[in-house]
Amino acid sequence: MNCFKAGAVIVLLAVTLAGGCSSDEQKKQAHFAKGQAYFEKGEYKAAKIELKNAIQIDPRFVAAHLRLAETSLKLGEAQEAFRAYSSVAELEPGNLEAQLKLSTFLMLAQKFDESRRRVDGILEREPNHIEALLLLATLLDHEKDLFEAGNVFRKVIDINGRESRAYLGLARVLAQQGQTEEAERVLLQTLVIEPASIKNRMAVFSFYVSLRKFEKAEEHIQQAVAEHPGDVELLITQGNFYLGLKKIEAAEAAYRKAAEADPRSSKPLMVLAGFYGSTGRKDQALEMYRRARELEPENVNISSALARFYLSQGEVAEAQKENSAVLQKRPKYFPARMLQSELSIAARDFGPALELLNQLIQEEPKSARAHYFKGLA
Repeated sequence: MNCFKAGAVIVLLAVTLAGGCSSDEQKKQAHFAKGQAYFEKGEYKAAKIELKNAIQIDPRFVAAHLRLAETSLKLGEAQEAFRAYSSVAELEPGNLEAQLKLSTFLMLAQKFDESRRRVDGILEREPNHIEALLLLATLLDHEKDLFEAGNVFRKVIDINGRESRAYLGLARVLAQQGQTEEAERVLLQTLVIEPASIKNRMAVFSFYVSLRKFEKAEEHIQQAVAEHPGDVELLITQGNFYLGLKKIEAAEAAYRKAAEADPRSSKPLMVLAGFYGSTGRKDQALEMYRRARELEPENVNISSALARFYLSQGEVAEAQKENSAVLQKRPKYFPARMLQSELSIAARDFGPALELLNQLIQEEPKSARAHYFKGLA
């Protein structure tokens, strides 16, 4: 009888443990499924919570770490994404996606040797991995090993003749080597591959600008705007291009089209304000600042720019009024404190100006403007 009872206890314990394991597995999968669903709907904060719950149950859950990394990128949380990809790479060293992402992060952090080590590891496993080859070519380009960088870009083109990023990279390398005609030929090939690509079209535009071939550059910026008439950034770029050529009316027309393309954006209005200020049209500049502030009344960048404009017009009292309002909202805001030091100098109040400039230089030792005005003070 005692043996029977002991056996029953062991069986019951085994069933209980098995049930507990099954329950944890079910819970982790449930959290993961919810996280996936939230991710697909673009609800990234909710997805992050569910994925972390899944990982808390099973810290070795690779799929959850991987999705958490992608979710963190969507939320703009680069450090969190790096940690999640690191977890994947540690748990599953052969996961090339994680290794590639880590290599990219390391390159952006200027840890080039560590980035290269991971890229080489990917290419040992998969020699024709296009993303890894493109990253390797970029690292070689940074190291100024242009010959090898060009070879790697050519290898990518051999693998996939429609990979426009390789053509863009190869054109950049050829231009650095002074082979401008070949660079032009390679660059134009990107428009054969992807005729509607803004990125490719603007690369060609920038190339011609760098060579001072302004007529050809104009053809491509006009083509880009014609294909994407509502693109604010393109229109602003077109305006800047014409302004650089001193085609004032054409520049103004492009900037105005940018403002019309997105009436809810303050950016083109601020560009217009700067344009009118630089061309001596004070009233029109003030009107653009006013409209921009109506759209974003709490944006201190707009108020700070307006304060600086007043100072440039010699209206020190108005500049001080605007800047004081900015500092009241954001006492540590560097541009407003920088302007305050300039206002103090304009008022010949050198003591407070020097004290403030010393603080600013301590915070940002490379600030050329702060050093310049300290010299004036």
